[in-house]
Amino acid sequence: MNKVPKLDPNLLNTSAERMKEIQRIQYDYFKYIIWLSSGAIVLVLSFLDKIMLNLLSWHKVLLFLSIIFFILVVLFSLSAMRAAGNAILYVNGMQVALQSQNDRDYLNYYKKFDKALNNIKGYDNFTYGLFAFGSLFLLIILVFKIFC
Repeated sequence: MNKVPKLDPNLLNTSAERMKEIQRIQYDYFKYIIWLSSGAIVLVLSFLDKIMLNLLSWHKVLLFLSIIFFILVVLFSLSAMRAAGNAILYVNGMQVALQSQNDRDYLNYYKKFDKALNNIKGYDNFTYGLFAFGSLFLLIILVFKIFC
C-alpha cells in the first residue's frame, strides 16, 4: 500500500502536464453537464403548466423523477469538479515533492491524487446515468404528449 511508483523528475513534468490536461477536460465535461441539466430544469419548469395538461399519473411521476435527476446531476457534477480541481493541485504537489526529493510529501500527494481520481470516476458514472435517465424520461413524456 505504501509503494508508490517513482518517476524521473523530467518524466513527471511531461506526465504531470498530461494529467493536468486530463483533469481540465474532466472539469469542463462536468461544467457542460451542469449547463445542460440546468437548461433542462429551466425548460421543464417554464413549460410545466402546458406539459402537465392531460398527463397520466405515471407521466407526472416521470416528469418529477426527471427534474430530481437533473438536480442530482448538478449537485454531483459540482462535487466532481471540486475533485478534478483538487487532482490538479495534487499533481502540482507531487511535482514539487519529487523535485525537492521529499518522499513523505510525494506519498501523501500521490494518495490524495489517487483518492480524487476514484471520486471522479464514481461521480462520472453516476452523473452520466442520472443525466441519461432524466433525458430519457423527458423524451418519453414529450413523445406521449405529441403523439397521444
